[in-house]
Amino acid sequence: MHYKIKCGGGILKKVVMLLLSLAICLGLYADVYGGELNQNEQYIIDRLSEDSFPAKLEQRYINQLKNYFCRESVSIEKTEGDDFLEYLTAALKEKQEIDAHGMTFDRGSSIYKSFEKAGTSIGLLLEYDSEVNDFYAIDNEGYIVIDTQDIIKNTDSGSQTGQNWNISIEAIFSIAIVICILGIMANLRRWNRKMKRRNKKNYEDDDEDDDELEIANRKTRKARLQTFSYKSVKQVLKYFYVPIIMGLIVVAIGFALSNINKDLRDSISQNFINTQPLYNQDEEGFIPITVKETDQKSTISISNVAWPKYGEQYGSLTCEALNINAPVYFGDRDELLQKGAGSYIGSSIPGAGSTILLGAHDTTYFKGLEKAKKGDEFIFTTEYGIYRYTVTNTVIADEEQYNQAYELNSENEQLILYTCYPFGTLNGAKTERMFVYLDKVSGPDIE
Repeated sequence: MHYKIKCGGGILKKVVMLLLSLAICLGLYADVYGGELNQNEQYIIDRLSEDSFPAKLEQRYINQLKNYFCRESVSIEKTEGDDFLEYLTAALKEKQEIDAHGMTFDRGSSIYKSFEKAGTSIGLLLEYDSEVNDFYAIDNEGYIVIDTQDIIKNTDSGSQTGQNWNISIEAIFSIAIVICILGIMANLRRWNRKMKRRNKKNYEDDDEDDDELEIANRKTRKARLQTFSYKSVKQVLKYFYVPIIMGLIVVAIGFALSNINKDLRDSISQNFINTQPLYNQDEEGFIPITVKETDQKSTISISNVAWPKYGEQYGSLTCEALNINAPVYFGDRDELLQKGAGSYIGSSIPGAGSTILLGAHDTTYFKGLEKAKKGDEFIFTTEYGIYRYTVTNTVIADEEQYNQAYELNSENEQLILYTCYPFGTLNGAKTERMFVYLDKVSGPDIE
């Protein structure tokens, strides 16, 4: 009897220890759910969002940090969070001082070192992008996490390369046609003057004696004039097709030279000017959800959502009415906008209940937005759900109005699409942007 009681007590202890072990494991596992913030990460976000924070941080940087913390591989400890806040506070205070005096900072300055220490404490490396003259932070895998580039302006490919105009083949051809017309007008004027001088000479010759020989001579001169007129007309006509042919040749040569120069510029930029990688792009293919839209649940666990990394395609955007079909990448630098639509890394993702800011070029993937109107329906497909949005409004904003055209901290889910305005390639440097606002209609909420 005593033996059984002792054995039962041993079993009870083992059960208790097993339950405690499971509880600890579950507690640790909860900290690494994709999309969830642990206690230390949430404290950092709350601290940065407070009005009492010593140096006010822009909402876009808070959102970028939050997206970084949401990744499954990131888990911040308390000491790391404290160090980050300490160094970041010092850096922001110093930045306020140099901004007040109109100064800038470089790699050797104390403010750069403070930013560098702040990033290192949470696993980020501060880098400098010479191509766009901006700082950015990457993680230990090489993915951009904090991007300081101006929001919205990235859709203007001309602003990325410093060019003021987007010269197209149509523009070069139009210039060639204008030159042809000017040449034709100049030639007609010269021909007209020459004919007047010949007619005047003929009238003076008519005052001579009208003998038989002179009459014969006048007939000969008249025939010569008719022949000259015919030849002149043929000569004038040459100014119509010869310059056009030459213009087409100039267009072809100019197009070939522009491509050669572009390749040369890209080669120099990549090998000599900017030796640091802009981002480490994830080459894994995008796999859309296979569940039917009608079979989707109203909510989805945050642990089932893989938060995207910079350069990764995490969705596709389609609109049948506007003939839009664009892959969606996480990030909005020009390298990504050449391949599809770019999601600003300081905004949210579908289902998270906040603002999703999406941009693309007006001459490629967002060309159809020119005809966007209220009620148009867009479908945003991700790996975890299918979302529908409808257009509620469109706005044309100038450069000074960009920041008022969107709200990154919205409590209601809203998809905002933007592109350069006016549409087309013959409008030069574009300072205006077209914003299209859409409200969520359906799709699972992330919990």
